[in-house]
Parts: sequence; C-alpha cells; structure tokens
Amino acid sequence: IEQHSASASRKDITLLIGKDEGVIQADNHRMVQIIGNLVSNAVKYSPPQHFVTVSSEILEGRVRISVADEGPGISPDERKNLFKAFSKLSNKPTGGETSSGLGLWIVKELVDLHGGEVGVDCPPDGGSIFWVELPVHVPAAKATGD
Repeated sequence: IEQHSASASRKDITLLIGKDEGVIQADNHRMVQIIGNLVSNAVKYSPPQHFVTVSSEILEGRVRISVADEGPGISPDERKNLFKAFSKLSNKPTGGETSSGLGLWIVKELVDLHGGEVGVDCPPDGGSIFWVELPVHVPAAKATGD
C-alpha cells in the first residue's frame, strides 16, 4: 500500500486494507512484487476519486489475496489475454500512465512458482477483483498434531 500511495494520491484514489486473514509461506520479495503489480494496475486503470481495496481471506484451505478496484472492468472477450506476456487490452490508464503488458504475466509466473492460482472476477456493476490463491501455511507442530 505504501509503495503505491503517491501514485494513488496524485489521482485522488484511496487505498484501503480490507479483511486481513490467513498465513502463507512464500518469498517475501516476490509477494511484494505480486501484490505491488496488482495494486499498481488497480490504481493505473481506476478513475480519480475512487477506491482500491487489498484484502485476504481463507477459502477452503487457501488464502485468497484480492485487489479490488472501481474501474471499468474487463470485457469477457479480453479476459483470456490477461495473464499473457505483452498483452494489452482496450482499457487505457486513466492518468496517462504507461504499460509494458508484462505486469500480470509476471504475477502469474510468480504465483505458479509458489504453487498457487491467479484470476480475476468482474462484477456486473463494474470494477475488477484480481486475486491470488496460495495454500494456507500450517506450522509443523500443528500439522502433525503435536
């Protein structure tokens, strides 16, 4: 959140932390990169004076980390190209930012290396919710019943 507060502030976008639950075992630097790319995109494609929310919850033995925005959403036709290298969609950044088309591809590659999944939900009323799911970390003592 701190990493993207300046760019969000320039667009009068409020960054929020929602529900915060679950523990994962992952490379800290790569998780900062994963979540950072998702937050950066949410800020980049959101209109001014809106919200971006980062949250996590436990779902069926996995931790789902979500980044939700209030942008235009992504058309069903373009969703299949989201996590491909150099993929650029018809939506344009709302503040003149640039895009290499690599951010979501990098997210997918890093999440795959962590044994997780990545995806997007696009509610009918607009916005996008990009999510990453990784296995819940169970400390060794609890895993064995000790």
